[in-house]
Formats: sequence, C-alpha cells, structure tokens
Amino acid sequence: MCVCLCAVLFVLQALFESAESRAQNNAVRLFLNYIDRACVDEAVRSTFKMIGMTDDLRQMGLGMFETYNGKPVLITKSGSVFRGGVGGVEYFEMDINVHIFNYLSRKVVHSMWKSFPGFSGRIGFVIQGATPLCPLRDEAGGEDGRGDNELPEQICGCVTVDGFDPRAWAVSVTNAK
Repeated sequence: MCVCLCAVLFVLQALFESAESRAQNNAVRLFLNYIDRACVDEAVRSTFKMIGMTDDLRQMGLGMFETYNGKPVLITKSGSVFRGGVGGVEYFEMDINVHIFNYLSRKVVHSMWKSFPGFSGRIGFVIQGATPLCPLRDEAGGEDGRGDNELPEQICGCVTVDGFDPRAWAVSVTNAK
C-alpha cells in the first residue's frame, strides 16, 4: 500500500475576520463558525465539501466518470480537523483520508492512479450552508425567516493542480522506516 500526503495552505486575510465582513457576508460567518465548531461538533465537521474538476477525463481513459466531474462531495467520516497555534500563528487543519471514502469514490481515485502523470485539475472547498429543507444547525433564520442565513455558499479555498503525479513521491508503507 502506498501513502500520499498533499498539503494545501490557505492564509486568511485580516479583512476576512473583520466585524463588518462578518455582518455583510454569510459565507464568512459560515466559514468562521466552521472553524470555531468543527473540532467539537461532528454535524458541523460533516458540512465540508470538496469539488474536483478536470478537463482530462477522456484523455485519461476515464470518460465513464464524467457525470461525477465537478460534483460536490461531502467529507464526513473521512475528515478530521485540528486547531492550534505555533509561535503566535494560529492554524486550522483539515485532513481527508481517501482510504475510507465510499467504494465508488475510492474506485475513481484508484482508476486514475496510472493516469496521473500530467494530470491537471481544480479542487474547490466549500462549507455547506443550511437551507429550510436541510437545516444543519440550530441557528435563527434569515431576514425572510426561511433559514437562508448561510446562503449562498461560496468557495472558501481552491487549488489548481498541473502535472500532478503522486507516484513520483509516494512512499511504500511496507518499505518506509
């Protein structure tokens, strides 16, 4: 079995945490609520979504997965969060364990493995907002009383991957010391 770790670092702008920004932007409030509560509340932690998209599926011989391209995936049991600080710098970490994804998702990743050299794609990260049909938190509704105070959802971080080849830096667990 091979293990691949990939770290993506995002730095929050000071404007993001301003009181004015929180008051005017539902997505900022939703994200800051996630950071505050995800470490202790599984329901909040399970609202993290990842959206992957590539233009290379057909070239990679994976056209059968095109219907899933660009579809959001909730990271529930496979996600772990950590929060702390080092040297006066605070951090929030989200780990995603692909090995415990559902069968279909693992199958897609496994099918892509040999096609990764030269892979290009985009990955976006979103916190799912509660709607009147899907209330996730016990919070007051929006101005219209319909519970849309966490909408619209917005990308809170994204990364573009170009020429990604995890096989070049994968470590065999059986041979690692």
